[in-house]
Amino acid sequence: MDFYAKKLGWTSKVDEHKRDKAEPAATVKVSESAQEPESVPCGGITKFHAPNVVQYLRRTGAHGGGARSKTVIADELYGRPFGELNDAQRLVVDRQQRQEQRWRNDHIRQAIFAVDCKRTIPRHLLKDNSVENAICVCCSSVNNWKRTKTALRVPAPDPEHYKYLNYQYRNTNLGHLYARTAGLQDLLEGDNESDSPLDSPFVKFAVGVHQGKYDDHRVFLDMVLGMVEKEHRDTRKVGMQNFNHGPALHPRTIKSEQASMPRLSVDIDDRTFELAVRYTTSVKYNGPLSLSCDDTKLSVAAAPESEQAGPL
Repeated sequence: MDFYAKKLGWTSKVDEHKRDKAEPAATVKVSESAQEPESVPCGGITKFHAPNVVQYLRRTGAHGGGARSKTVIADELYGRPFGELNDAQRLVVDRQQRQEQRWRNDHIRQAIFAVDCKRTIPRHLLKDNSVENAICVCCSSVNNWKRTKTALRVPAPDPEHYKYLNYQYRNTNLGHLYARTAGLQDLLEGDNESDSPLDSPFVKFAVGVHQGKYDDHRVFLDMVLGMVEKEHRDTRKVGMQNFNHGPALHPRTIKSEQASMPRLSVDIDDRTFELAVRYTTSVKYNGPLSLSCDDTKLSVAAAPESEQAGPL
């Protein structure tokens, strides 16, 4: 009987009591708290050390700084201005300038690192035991350098002057990557590399609307907004309930504009011609004009009459 009971997995209370005595009690080992590392990574020159770092990194697209100008390097290496060098010589000057840079710009972390950064700092050297403003000796030396302070104090140019920025500081790859992630690729990129986004009249119109150049054309802008809203609803496959046509296209607005216009005189006098001239001038019409009189609502006994030629 015991044989078949064991086959079926049955156990008696006596067996369970013996097994509990035979098995040792499980022990739980409490892990000690993790110790802090003896050194921390260098965070570079940030806004904690120089408040103008954020403005500097937003202003420039350069990868680093602190080197001599290309004009000085070209004169030292070749004895000629940089503009008179060939492509190979310009490449040498450009690489030489990059090798002389004293710091590297990190636009993602909004920090500046020395080219000879120590990378780590002993924890006991941290100021106020704060990891946020951790900076090594080399980065601190660059922060105290006069040329660095001068570069950080340069004000940012006006937005309309950024189109004159040197091409070497324009990171087109990052620009196209941002356009793709923001959903602006079709707006900023042409069909091929030779196309410029500013050549499209629709892009010019969008920029002009953003700059307020079309604020006086509210009727046209509301028509465009209505068309965009209609297309957006068609794409989402929703109805036209609560469709906003824009205040400039509202019937009350049109009636108000009509009421503000001066009414034509019943008689044909000087004021009639003045209003006609004013209207044709407002619509910039330079074609032929004609004068007519509608007598359809006159009774049979009444007829229009000219002061000079008699009845018409």
